[in-house]
Amino acid sequence: MRVARPQRRPGRVAPPSRSVSSTGALLKLNLLVASSLDVATVLREIARAAATLMEAKLVGVWVADERARMLELRALSDDRLLDELPNRVMPFGHGALGRAALERRRVVIDDAERDERATSVEWFKARGITAAMVVPITFHDSLLGVLALARGAPFRIDQEAEELLDGFIAQSAIALRHAQLYEVAGRRQREAEVLAGLVRGINGSLDLDTVLQHVAEGAQELCQADTARIALRDAESDVFVFRYWTRAWRRDPKDLRIEPGIGLGGLVLSTGRPMRTDDWANDARIRQGQYREVVEAEGTVAILVAPVRLGDRVEGLLYATSHTPRVFSDRDEELLVELADHAAIAIGNAQLYARTVSLSRGLVEAQETERRSIAHELHDQIGQDLTAIKLLLRRAARADGDARRVPEADALSLVDDLIDRVRGLSLDLRPPMLDDLGLVPTLTWFLRRYGTRTAVRVAFAHEGAERRFERATETAIFRIVQEALTNVARHATATEATVRLRADEAALSLEIEDNGCGFDVARAGARPTAGLAGMRDRARWLRGRLVIDSAPGRGTRVRADLPAPAAEPCRAGRA
Repeated sequence: MRVARPQRRPGRVAPPSRSVSSTGALLKLNLLVASSLDVATVLREIARAAATLMEAKLVGVWVADERARMLELRALSDDRLLDELPNRVMPFGHGALGRAALERRRVVIDDAERDERATSVEWFKARGITAAMVVPITFHDSLLGVLALARGAPFRIDQEAEELLDGFIAQSAIALRHAQLYEVAGRRQREAEVLAGLVRGINGSLDLDTVLQHVAEGAQELCQADTARIALRDAESDVFVFRYWTRAWRRDPKDLRIEPGIGLGGLVLSTGRPMRTDDWANDARIRQGQYREVVEAEGTVAILVAPVRLGDRVEGLLYATSHTPRVFSDRDEELLVELADHAAIAIGNAQLYARTVSLSRGLVEAQETERRSIAHELHDQIGQDLTAIKLLLRRAARADGDARRVPEADALSLVDDLIDRVRGLSLDLRPPMLDDLGLVPTLTWFLRRYGTRTAVRVAFAHEGAERRFERATETAIFRIVQEALTNVARHATATEATVRLRADEAALSLEIEDNGCGFDVARAGARPTAGLAGMRDRARWLRGRLVIDSAPGRGTRVRADLPAPAAEPCRAGRA
């Protein structure tokens, strides 16, 4: 007797068994391991294969940053929902995802509404999802990420499903690790190329605008940011303003100022250290202030900022920003700091070049001024005296007896005056006593002579400065005093001035203060005279600092702080 086979209804195909679909998913993943080295492709295919294997409605792959202890969503089985998911960054220990990462074990949620570990419950519920399973993806001892599976019914894992899932996770880890290593190698090569190009640009160009624009573009590329920007210290106002960017602003940044302590850049200014946030709007460390409207208008979510330092002073801020939630990694921070160092070199080179040009111009102007002064003295004073002596001697030569005595006496008197003028001219150029006696005796003589020549009374106080210093240090201090008091006599309409000189074993400080009319330091700094620039440059050459404090109507104070190494023994012995 023949057994009749059940008839299959036309138009319907029997669904494949789990083993068939699972085998297909695993084969596809094996092919992926062997063929693809693109991280984004691997992550996307892992999510899709997992959805098929585990009959999940939605699967997400979150990549781990173990140093930052953060997870970042990088792929979904349904790409259309990637930009809609409420949370794309999750810290270790938070929710089911964070717990799976922290504890490195599987987390299962049967009913999201009743499980405190569930996040974004309403969003998932609206899409018919109420249950989830999160599985860590590990490679040896490293956590690569977590696989989050979600659907409308609880996951029931039998032995067959357990074995399939374990095999799938193992294959996924291998595929992801291989792709990450390849990506890292490619990034390292590109990083080297970009950094080498910046070095060539810095060494080959003094065009600061071009170099810093390249730095910003390099920051955007290497940190895989949506945009990069550079803010620099404004020389006139001493505030930080944005000068370079890789993407047009939605809001004009001309009135945007970076203030210490406010915003992430302000925190970097205050601490001098790089900082990052994956969610600027909700970061409790950040005082938002005026920047909230700007950040919202730009659509900025994550920010990484590195200081651009010249010595101990922050001269700029280098930003990398993202318009979507993401975790800037330690490597991103290392790269941004290195790029900021390149920016600092470029700024230093530009400042050095500008100072060199200014100094060269100032030296030429100072030489011409000194030459005019000497020419004036020779022509109008010494030349006239010599002419008068010549006429007196002719008169004496024509006279007889006692009549010769008057012109000869007058000529001798003029010769004495001429000797004094020549000696004074020589002392103005460089007093020999500075080399022979040292700083304090020379300043005492100079200030007494200055007081007799001008209507300014000068008080001199010194402490610990009686010893000898290096020749360059003594010359710099004397010239700064000389230039500052020359400005007092010419411009300040002052009646009194004070010079204070203090020294210890390591440092020398000088102050020149007057009761004159004062001036606007910021305005003068924008176009410094040869005298002001010369004083600053003398201090800078000796690794010191000169500060001018003044304002219209309240006098002027010039302060110079210099290192004060002792003079060589043979030089000290001349005192």
